[in-house]
Amino acid sequence: MTHIFILVDPDTITMKKSDLRPKEVMKQIYEGEFRLPEEMESPRCLNLDDYVFVVGRKPMPNISDIQEEILEKLALGANMTQIAKSMGYSYENIRYHVDELKKKFNVETRQELAVVYRRNNPHLF
Repeated sequence: MTHIFILVDPDTITMKKSDLRPKEVMKQIYEGEFRLPEEMESPRCLNLDDYVFVVGRKPMPNISDIQEEILEKLALGANMTQIAKSMGYSYENIRYHVDELKKKFNVETRQELAVVYRRNNPHLF
């Protein structure tokens, strides 16, 4: 019996059991044959004895190139005035995009946006 712990995000952990051996479960996960939550992408597995831990991430919402650039600059520590100047947009335009991004990512602050972006793009930092 293999116990499978699926960690979609810090607030969501699911446990499943399988009669398959851990290596067979992991093979099915990587080949897309094992059913994972729909919101999980890029799963990674760790096997310890009869336990398989699966970690993934939620996909990023669809965002425009402008919004991606704003997110990257926020994640690097720039404030909205600096972002507006560097991109050649008005402060109000940047604020509009930041407000839209907060809605898309379901966060309340620019700092939370930066954290979410860094988590989804660790290769950039």
